[in-house]
Amino acid sequence: MLAERDWLNFPKTLPVVKASIDTGHLGTYWSLNGGQFGKITVAYLKYMFYADQGAKKLFLEPNSSLVADGWNISTRNWN
Repeated sequence: MLAERDWLNFPKTLPVVKASIDTGHLGTYWSLNGGQFGKITVAYLKYMFYADQGAKKLFLEPNSSLVADGWNISTRNWN
């Protein structure tokens, strides 16, 4: 799987996130408000552009609502 190879090849000091959920190739973007993909995308953008700590926690906490929705999330250097 190319994405997995990319994940392993990112520089070890680079802040990275990998999130996956069992959907088709286009995910849920055609659902109301983008569905599950819309939710995780908005959270990512809120953290990246506004340093929203609540959005960041969605990626870092093992019991976050993203994980409860079925996302498998791995992060590196997001602390």
